[in-house]
Amino acid sequence: MRLHPERAGGLLFMAVFWAACGAGGSGGDNNPPTTYKYYAYVANASSERISAYVINADTGALTVVPGSPLTGHAPVALKVEPKGKFVYVANRGSDSISAFAIAAATGALTEIVGSPFTAGTYPNSLGIDPSGRFLYAANLFSHDVSGFRIDSATGALSPLAGSPFVLLPGIECSFLIADPAGRSFVYVAHDNRISASTMDTSTGALAAVAGSPFATGSGPLAIDPQSRYLYVTLYADARVAGFTIDPATGALAAVPGSPFAAGAGANSVAVDPAGRFVYVVNTDSNTISAYALQAATGALIDVPGSPFPAGSHPLHVAVEPRGRFAYVANYYSNDISVYAIASATGALTPVAGSPFPQQGAYCLDTVKIAQ
Repeated sequence: MRLHPERAGGLLFMAVFWAACGAGGSGGDNNPPTTYKYYAYVANASSERISAYVINADTGALTVVPGSPLTGHAPVALKVEPKGKFVYVANRGSDSISAFAIAAATGALTEIVGSPFTAGTYPNSLGIDPSGRFLYAANLFSHDVSGFRIDSATGALSPLAGSPFVLLPGIECSFLIADPAGRSFVYVAHDNRISASTMDTSTGALAAVAGSPFATGSGPLAIDPQSRYLYVTLYADARVAGFTIDPATGALAAVPGSPFAAGAGANSVAVDPAGRFVYVVNTDSNTISAYALQAATGALIDVPGSPFPAGSHPLHVAVEPRGRFAYVANYYSNDISVYAIASATGALTPVAGSPFPQQGAYCLDTVKIAQ
């Protein structure tokens, strides 16, 4: 089985921290702690729908948001912007990107005026810089990256000057991720190569990093929250490769022991928000490989009990912003598996009610939003 007919979009997370509640001396304010709601959004390729769920903060269980699902156009990738205001969906059926505003109190989605916005041919993966100003789409068949400026008030997209960006002429642009630590690097997986670019913080334009492209990797990408390490799956080899990220240049170098064994059809990869664990869905073996990330080197060590069973043909994994639960989109079994993450070991245990029905589940993202 080839990878790209069942590709899931790269994935991007940004931690949202608890607001500090100071209690001063005599006469100081005693403000109540900030409360949050948690949501999950799912691109469903075969049913051409975009679904929204409320995440139960205590159990991880999913409840459908009223008004969900919305209509898509063969959606295959989905990304929530870092401030939790907007959701963007890559539609391979119409070579476009749909944009939605999130209602903070309910999680409901409303399509933004002007949506969908034109992308390249077969947009396959989305990335957003941590400031939420720029969105990038890796276009599989036009071999380029579309860049957009995000209107902070409306969420509307406008093409960047110089877009689309051709990183490796004539080579597929499969998956894309932006540096979550805000160091202005963007990485794209091609055919067994990873291109690295710097992002102009004023214009959003992309320029190649010295030494780019780097070998090897053609699957989905993940970066740990401190932007020390990048991981990419090797579908045909049933492995996951790890790289150190040079903080000054963005250049990549293999971590010791890389690549690491995964399962058949190693596909989507995610790092938990604390940077302690890495998860890989194995599409052809219907499992999830779990690893402990070694902070000093970036090497991966199997978590006891790994791999863990998933549904049929799992395509994508995401870890919610607190790192308590993991979510897996199972394409053939038409559902979403939800797991509690053991804080000490990273081991996965299905939550009550899992899996949750969802026809054509392909890619998902989670967010927490202050109320």
